[in-house]
Amino acid sequence: MKVDLHLHTCYSDGVYAPEKIVDLAVDAGLEVIAITDHDNIMAYDVATKYIKENDKKLQVIRGVEINTLHQGYEVHILGYFMDVDNSDFKDLMKTQQAARVKGYETVLSVDVYVGNRKVDVPVTVSFDMSLTCAVSVRA
Repeated sequence: MKVDLHLHTCYSDGVYAPEKIVDLAVDAGLEVIAITDHDNIMAYDVATKYIKENDKKLQVIRGVEINTLHQGYEVHILGYFMDVDNSDFKDLMKTQQAARVKGYETVLSVDVYVGNRKVDVPVTVSFDMSLTCAVSVRA
């Protein structure tokens, strides 16, 4: 049996959307995958819906990679088959996602020209992983 139990989607630090991950896994001949995005489980539902709607032959395990600190060192803990209805787990996911989104917000200075005059415009860029895999830009 061919499996990959540690995959990331664009819902954390991966490149591809869950649907693309499914297609790549099927093309590679995998039978089971686990989506283990950092600090969230949002891609699982997207992937399983895509599998069902497109009659793909692939089993997906719900997983997560929790980022934490232990004795001053960053540690990543993989979890599988979580009880996603457990209130402690839900609270942990909310806390982790809020910290991750907050950590990815930054302010850039963009040069805009009005006629021949250059004007610096501050732009806030943040990753909103709760909604999409895209980057939103707010001026």
